[in-house]
Amino acid sequence: MRLLKWQLVLILVLHFIVGEAQEANLTVLYTNNSGITYAGKNKKEIRIFAGLNLPIEGKITVTKGSWANILLNGQKVKLEGPKVYDVEELASTSKSKRSPKFMRRFMSFLSNSVQQTDNAKELEKYHRQYLTEARAGINGFGDKTYPIQQPLYLSQVLGLSETTFNWTSVEDAQYYEFTISARDMDQTVLKVLTKENSFQTHLADLAFSQEQIYQWQVVAILEKDSSQQSAPLFFTYYPQLVEEIIEEIKGQKGYEELDAFEQPLYLVSKMEEEGLYQNAYHLYQGLINNDPENFLYKKLFAAFLARMDALEEGLLLVD
Repeated sequence: MRLLKWQLVLILVLHFIVGEAQEANLTVLYTNNSGITYAGKNKKEIRIFAGLNLPIEGKITVTKGSWANILLNGQKVKLEGPKVYDVEELASTSKSKRSPKFMRRFMSFLSNSVQQTDNAKELEKYHRQYLTEARAGINGFGDKTYPIQQPLYLSQVLGLSETTFNWTSVEDAQYYEFTISARDMDQTVLKVLTKENSFQTHLADLAFSQEQIYQWQVVAILEKDSSQQSAPLFFTYYPQLVEEIIEEIKGQKGYEELDAFEQPLYLVSKMEEEGLYQNAYHLYQGLINNDPENFLYKKLFAAFLARMDALEEGLLLVD
């Protein structure tokens, strides 16, 4: 069902996401209130919040009734008040502990994503590193020879009917020709002309086969009969399969052992691992819509967008 090319890409992506996780700093996963502060070498106290990265040379003060979960050395550590914690001592202690394999992998995923997305410069660097790794492993992946680029979250297995296909605009384009066809090009499912660099449709209303691989492509029509085009981006539309995979993830023992805050983050990481990019994209959107001030969500979503070769969209989420 899934393309071998994308399976190989996923192996490479997971090596890059998980295998290169940084462990030098402290990452705040979440807190229950604002009664928690951090003081570094300069002794100046700052309030900590989800998504914040901090040096380990400092102390964390947790007031009575407050608690925070932080990430150190790939381990989740819970801090409860009233207490003052020496972060270096916590880091030393955490090195000697071993979490279950699924938890180490999950925390490495969070750590690598969060620690490389503090600002636009870091996100751009992360994006370059990711694409370099991907291109090195798969010939033609993220091919920039095409003047029109598309986000990779609109590829692989699509499970949501309402879909907005989007692509980079072309200067002086009179209109765009958007086409969905079977991979072997023997069947055109949809062909429309639009002046916008996006097109929304309901996939459930189109004649898709669950056993077929499709592609979508865009051609910009310019003046004097010239044109520019995107690469073909492959996908299957199989909502039943997506639902089955999601239910399978939720039924895993590891998922059930996580707390309510961690479960959607674990789910979205597994969605990406399974190639359910579209559903992962919408889950990230939902998390941010429900908690727009959560910096952790924004950084995780920005990292995801960088991996999906949608850097411009990701930059909107970081300072």
